[in-house]
Amino acid sequence: MVAGHFPGMGSSYDKHRDRVESARRKDGKFGSYEADESGATLPIATIGVTSYRGEDRGVRGAAVDDPYYDSEEYQDLREHIELFADEHGVEVLSEETVPGIWKADTEPSSALTVRGSREAIRGFAGDIAERYNQDSVMTAVFDDAGQETLQRFSLENAGPLEEVFSDMEDAGRPAGRINGEYLEIATLPVEDREIGLPADIYGEPEIANAHVELVGKSGRVERAPFPGYGDDEAGAGGSYGSRPDLMEQGVNRSHGTDLALSEDEPGVITVTAGSQGDTSAAIKEVEHEAAKYGKRVVRPDQPV
Repeated sequence: MVAGHFPGMGSSYDKHRDRVESARRKDGKFGSYEADESGATLPIATIGVTSYRGEDRGVRGAAVDDPYYDSEEYQDLREHIELFADEHGVEVLSEETVPGIWKADTEPSSALTVRGSREAIRGFAGDIAERYNQDSVMTAVFDDAGQETLQRFSLENAGPLEEVFSDMEDAGRPAGRINGEYLEIATLPVEDREIGLPADIYGEPEIANAHVELVGKSGRVERAPFPGYGDDEAGAGGSYGSRPDLMEQGVNRSHGTDLALSEDEPGVITVTAGSQGDTSAAIKEVEHEAAKYGKRVVRPDQPV
């Protein structure tokens, strides 16, 4: 079992289990929560946070008993989690120390379960990103109507961690986290909901619908999955990338439109306008994105 590679991994999960479970609905559905004692129905979210930057100090394998968690740096993070939560009106329900996964390596991180409005959660995550110079902080706000997901896979039958990394790489999923006996992976707005891990090893996942965002500094929502993630598909720095399907999904989400994009001729993106949202602004954004990759945009409904 993979948990054996991380001494003490399950202890943090067990420690906070009661607090987390007390917020869940009685049906026990993963990622599904009831109102608090006051009857409020503010959303519940999970947020991955860290002050650690592997490229600055050398990425290393991480466990829940990593020395990082005894450092002044981590204590500073915990203090500012509380401070920023108070400033934004976010209630922190639990914190679990978990190894985060990024491109076949791990780094020390924490999984927060929080309650608050989506705007408050986004502001809270943005302040964390700003203070600790993170490219982005992932937030997953649980909502049955959410278009993205947080998926939890059992590691009971998984092999060594290197094999898990290899399976994630084959599935095109460089990011996730080890939470107790589970591997958790979020699907982002520009990604397929089908994660593609071998079912004979990981089984069928528990799936929670959510609104998943990558919140950058000052609360800016990043459009690309991560800087350097799938560079040939989605560019860094908030770009949708050169693929018309990614542009279509991203632009339509941003503007509430229903544009249809295709690239039947190399270097030429055909845009078919729909009837929803601010079509003019959406098409301008498509033109801007396409120009980054030396592509032009044509519209069959307009004269050349």
